[in-house]
Amino acid sequence: MINQLKNDVGHSALLPALQSLGGHIEYLDSFQSTKLAKQSSLRSLYEELLPELSPVAKAVDEDEIFAQQVADAIADSAFDRAKRLAHVNPVPQVRHQIVKTFRRNPDVVAEVLLRAKGACEGCRLPAPFQRPDGSLYLEVHHITRLADGGHDTVENALALCPNCHRERHYGRQPNPA
Repeated sequence: MINQLKNDVGHSALLPALQSLGGHIEYLDSFQSTKLAKQSSLRSLYEELLPELSPVAKAVDEDEIFAQQVADAIADSAFDRAKRLAHVNPVPQVRHQIVKTFRRNPDVVAEVLLRAKGACEGCRLPAPFQRPDGSLYLEVHHITRLADGGHDTVENALALCPNCHRERHYGRQPNPA
């Protein structure tokens, strides 16, 4: 089926299909009793086709792409923006994607929030608001991202207000000396 998709539609349709197949393989591999053999035909097909997509399969950071589009729109003239806005469909497009998420340890989150005692560990200001249950709102941030191999530990986490959390992800980072 995947080879037929490649022949009929091309690489643009093959990438989501391979991402889905890779997700299924990874999911099945997470169960000890269902490890897909290294020689399985599904795994072989996946490993055979993935290199063909290397120029296409680069990780796409939708936030970075959107930020660049916003910067381009700001740099454009008000007239050109108004022209585009006059002809835009107000219903946003839907994009489907397969994502890998981490099951975080709730004890790590609890310890970090308790350690902070209601104050941001970045700016040291009090939490900006309370949740409906009355608890103070802070976000637990991993110093080394889990996606980059960071550990889900109290030592690798900070309780941050939303501003400091966004700054850690999107702000200018100091140059290492």
